Amino acid sequence: EKEPRDPEPQDKHRAESGVEHEGEDEIDLNSIRIEPESTQVVSSSFAAFDEARKTRAEEAYPIVHIEENPKKGTSMVLVGIVAGMFIASLAMMVMSWVMFGAKEPSAPVSASGVPIDFEAHREEDLRELQAIERERDTALAVSRALKLERDAAVNVVAAREKIRKAELRAAEILAEQAEQGRKIEKKLMAAKIRAQEAERAEARALDRERELRIKAQKKSKEIEARQARRKKERSQALAAQVREEQRLRQERKAAKAASDAQIVRAREQQAAQDAIARQAAEAKAKAAQAESKRFSSNPCNSPSAKFLSTCKK
Repeated sequence: EKEPRDPEPQDKHRAESGVEHEGEDEIDLNSIRIEPESTQVVSSSFAAFDEARKTRAEEAYPIVHIEENPKKGTSMVLVGIVAGMFIASLAMMVMSWVMFGAKEPSAPVSASGVPIDFEAHREEDLRELQAIERERDTALAVSRALKLERDAAVNVVAAREKIRKAELRAAEILAEQAEQGRKIEKKLMAAKIRAQEAERAEARALDRERELRIKAQKKSKEIEARQARRKKERSQALAAQVREEQRLRQERKAAKAASDAQIVRAREQQAAQDAIARQAAEAKAKAAQAESKRFSSNPCNSPSAKFLSTCKK
């Protein structure tokens, strides 16, 4: 009788590890054992990320500290991710080659058809398969750790990108605030200049008003002095006019008296002349009467006697 065939070493190992597969391509990630070094790398990455996040959170926002080019760190992280994926794919290829291409041919069979040392070969194959599975598990763990590290790196890159954007936005805000501060300062300076100009204009207006007030006071004093002078002149002129009228009145009185006296004298002289004329007229009349008497007695004594031929001279 043939002995019952033992389960395949791979199925036995799967049963021992408690991993159930519905197909050859499905892998239970919970059964993957991550090596301490990989775990330490992932934990250190997360710790560094948390520390960076806490440090960024504790910094005074929006103070910006840009000391290096963010693109440089991003490119290095991407290069690391690509290199890790390449190494992981290379490791998977090596594991696949070991699993499917490095198996020895079937055990040699004797002329009678009985396998030679079948149990030894099966144990050796089982050990090789277990070693391959351990290497596979290690490779899967490394791949998972690399994936986690890649995700952490991507998160770090995204966080750095967010931080960079926040820093750029903070820088823009600071620039806008500085620009607004400069504009406000310019406006304040312009307002201060306008206030100073207004103060100077007010001072000039006050000086002008004071000068006008002084000029008005001087002019009013001059007007008052002129009015007083005119009043005095009018009073003096009135007094002079009164004196002149009195003088003229006196002169008219004196002239009237003189005229009256002259008229009296003229009348007296006229009367005297009239008397003298009357006397002369009377004497002349008397002489003419006597002459006429003489002519009448002798015509040659008349003035026309020369025309008379009878009269001889």
